[in-house]
Amino acid sequence: MYNFNFMYVMKKLLLIFIVLFTLIGSIDSQEFLGKNKALVKKEMQKNKGNGKTNDIKSFGYEAYMYSSYPYNSDILYVVFNNKGICFLECIITDKKMADNLLLNYCNEDIYKVYQINPSVNKEHEFITGKTTVELVVESNNPAMINARYYLYSFNSEYKQDVLNYFEKRFSKEYAIIKEKEIQEERKKQAELKRQKEVENILSTLNRDAIVEEKVYDYYTNKLLKKSEYWDVLEKPKKEKIDTIVNVLIHADFLNTNVVSIAGDDINKELSSLYWKSSQHHYCTINGINYSKYQNSVFYSKKISVKTKSLEKGIYGVEKKKDKFKYYKTVPNEIQEWCKDNITKNGFHAIKYINYDGKYTIELINVTKEVKKKLQQNYL
Repeated sequence: MYNFNFMYVMKKLLLIFIVLFTLIGSIDSQEFLGKNKALVKKEMQKNKGNGKTNDIKSFGYEAYMYSSYPYNSDILYVVFNNKGICFLECIITDKKMADNLLLNYCNEDIYKVYQINPSVNKEHEFITGKTTVELVVESNNPAMINARYYLYSFNSEYKQDVLNYFEKRFSKEYAIIKEKEIQEERKKQAELKRQKEVENILSTLNRDAIVEEKVYDYYTNKLLKKSEYWDVLEKPKKEKIDTIVNVLIHADFLNTNVVSIAGDDINKELSSLYWKSSQHHYCTINGINYSKYQNSVFYSKKISVKTKSLEKGIYGVEKKKDKFKYYKTVPNEIQEWCKDNITKNGFHAIKYINYDGKYTIELINVTKEVKKKLQQNYL
């Protein structure tokens, strides 16, 4: 009994192998492409083994289908054009068999092999002298359980027939692509309309020059305020600002305003308006994102700012009659100021600010300790 069952199983497996081998052999050679119906049917009948060949209709096209069910679930069908010439072959199989077939194709230079999702892409490759093998995977569930693998074979000789067939075969999928294209075109046109609206607002004034001037003034004032805390008793101090900052800008048809510089709010009212607009992206022009609230447009831009040098110091000077004694070498501008403004004899402390060669000088009162330090010759 055991030997009988064993021999029966072996014969069954051998039969399945023969059928499967015949099926794979037909597909692997793409031997039906370009042949007429009579010749294709004759060769199918000759090599069909225990499989069956049936006349079918495939999306309006005449076709032959070969299957060896129940020995094997794989299906081969070939499709004919209106002249009765085979322009397309397809094998429907499982992942394991598809992997084996694709491995064979990829090792042969005569094939162009790739996978395609008809719901995303409807472009097919046609290469003269090569057979295209196109893989499409279909499943009714995201986990791809019991997925079916469709291997379509075709060449460039019957390109239009292939394209026409796929238009029918994947009409639902292509409709999805078409709808996406329509939606994308609508979005594109809406974006162009918004861009034009923003460009009209931005073109009313020389905004770049206005913004750069305001940013420059901001950093100049910032440098001046910072200098108020400099310790210049020991020696003068000199600084300038050279940086690139992110500037939030407001624009309408009449004005251009700086809302914030490097995150520092400059205009509280416009800053509040910006947060209302920033909830929705309006458009992008040349890589710059714009938001909009009513007739106000907001955008950020990186701006390079270089202030002029600012120098600050304190000098000590002694006047005796018409002569001045300086406790260190001082610029001519300060010496001239002393001659014109110091009338009393004795020690004087002067504070100066030099911004790009323009001096602001004043007399200041100092303590005895500071006076002592200023009277030192600290060249």
